[in-house]
Amino acid sequence: MLRSFSIAVLAIVASLAAPATPSLAQDVVIGFGGIFSGPYSTYSEDGRKGIEVALAQINAEGGVLGRKLRVEYYDTGADRAKAVAIYRKWGAQPEVVGFLTISTIEFIALDPIADEVKLPLFPFGSTTPFPKFSSWTFRNNTVLTKTIPYVLEEIKKLKSVKTISILQDTANPAMVAEATAVKDIAPKTGLEVKSFETFATNDQDFSTQLTNVKAADPDLINVAGSTYEDSLIISQARALKLRGIILGGNGMNDPRVANLPNNASNGIMTYFRFDPADERPFIKRFVDDYRKRYNETPASYASLAADAVYLIADAVKRAGKTDRDAVREALGKTKDLDVLNGKISFDGPGDNLVQTTGLFENRDGKYVRIK
Repeated sequence: MLRSFSIAVLAIVASLAAPATPSLAQDVVIGFGGIFSGPYSTYSEDGRKGIEVALAQINAEGGVLGRKLRVEYYDTGADRAKAVAIYRKWGAQPEVVGFLTISTIEFIALDPIADEVKLPLFPFGSTTPFPKFSSWTFRNNTVLTKTIPYVLEEIKKLKSVKTISILQDTANPAMVAEATAVKDIAPKTGLEVKSFETFATNDQDFSTQLTNVKAADPDLINVAGSTYEDSLIISQARALKLRGIILGGNGMNDPRVANLPNNASNGIMTYFRFDPADERPFIKRFVDDYRKRYNETPASYASLAADAVYLIADAVKRAGKTDRDAVREALGKTKDLDVLNGKISFDGPGDNLVQTTGLFENRDGKYVRIK
């Protein structure tokens, strides 16, 4: 059965050029159905890098229950049907103790079937508010509606902003959720919403939207988009000499946005928990190992993916076995596990109980924590 499964999924993973692997039964295995192709692929690639560093550290210390911990990568292409098929296939493999995914796009399709598949589901990048989780789903990222009030309040204090305009990618449910949250929360923090503009994934010309924003003349401009669109919007906003501070959530976390030519990103702001400049030994070790391996500083998504692996590994160790029910129960009892994004606690399935974030500003191509 394992051999036929491996053959069946080769076509799915061909684009990843992953090396051949031994029988799943030799290792403790986690599946990762990520977006490794298309406009959101950079986030999953960052996640893969973070996972590989975490795995190297865990396995250097004896692995999990005396066995090597391994992650198998598969490309969903941001296709929900494909993500569901991959999750179901992993669910048929008893050696697999968990399944990672990155985006809200996939999460909202996978959570409804998790109680049937019975494989711990970890959408580590998702921040969209979700009303009710399956009994098998856990998230370690922070939720937009929990973090945006803090972010807007702090920016008001630090930058004396009074007005805001919002740009939203209508094709990405995570960005719709971000923009909606900002629009709803801004007035409650005393910010006047001056304008609301929309665009779509893969758009290239934002002159109409940005001309409208310039006419509104806000103090703060929230861009709810992904790396590609964010980069173009920032560059085009600079060309039009918009004066407002540019703010963004998950999409703006990408260090590729922070390193735009001609210092175009200077002054932009974003928010996440992981601070690579943190000198705590656990974080410093991860950052050093990551830089040695990839010659770059880990991005937020790299830290979130690594933390998901640390959390599952910790749960398996505490469970004392790879039985999925036992792993799920152990995950739900996680208490103050101090990882890259701070302390993580669960009270059963659902979101991390610790909902905090850091506020970062771009200075000379690097995000520097200012709060």
